[in-house]
Amino acid sequence: MSRSTWTSATRRPLAAAQRAVAYQPARAEALPALFTVDGQVDVHALHALLSAAEVAIEGGRYDDAGPVETFVGSATFELSLPTPRASRAALAQDPRAAQALQDHTRRHLASLLGAEMPPRLTFDIAIRVVDEQLRVTVDFEGPLAPGAVAHGS
Repeated sequence: MSRSTWTSATRRPLAAAQRAVAYQPARAEALPALFTVDGQVDVHALHALLSAAEVAIEGGRYDDAGPVETFVGSATFELSLPTPRASRAALAQDPRAAQALQDHTRRHLASLLGAEMPPRLTFDIAIRVVDEQLRVTVDFEGPLAPGAVAHGS
């Protein structure tokens, strides 16, 4: 029996993102500690860490034959922290962290969509430790104005 290779395997089409961006900022300075001396999440440090994080964001219009089309997608932030498991637990419990993640997701999405940005978004945040890095995935969706985010653009 021969072994299947990627060239001989049956390929199935995947859903294609209509808009996508990946961002990795230059790191010119040391990043601040995530926690204050009393063990609380330092929100200013979190914003700095999110600004320096590797980010992948994708999304597209979704038409479920309803009266309003929706823009759906996700943003993934990769954070290198010295204590990813403790950081995960702290971020998952702090509503200020959720707000910071939503703010950064909005900012990246606005840079991608510009004027076609949905006015209202709902978010779902998942925080995991992967290969000793913190991976934060922010799923989002929001109604589109008629004619926004043209198909295939």
